Amino acid sequence: MRQWYGINPRFLCRKHLLGEHVEQHMAAASISKGKKLGKLFSEGWIDPGRVRERHDACSLEMQRRGYKHNSPLDYQDPFPSMNQDAQRHLKELTERCPECRSKITEDIT
Repeated sequence: MRQWYGINPRFLCRKHLLGEHVEQHMAAASISKGKKLGKLFSEGWIDPGRVRERHDACSLEMQRRGYKHNSPLDYQDPFPSMNQDAQRHLKELTERCPECRSKITEDIT
């Protein structure tokens, strides 16, 4: 479960956009059930105070691309948001995915 905070969803490839969307639903369910997020939380890969915000941003991007979004998130973030290391997320994503790296590079140039 990971969220790419600080990275505009338009830069995510299809796999990462849809994958993050699923993970937002998983995170919301886990938080609502009181499950611990362990390292994902402590290492800054998920912000329990911004799940809703990130879901909405990804959902808008999905619709912009013409994907169907039939899974509204009935969830209110129960915690304040945390500062996220956007540069760390960008580095990790661009090292991990050539397609996302290409989308990001195209926008910069």
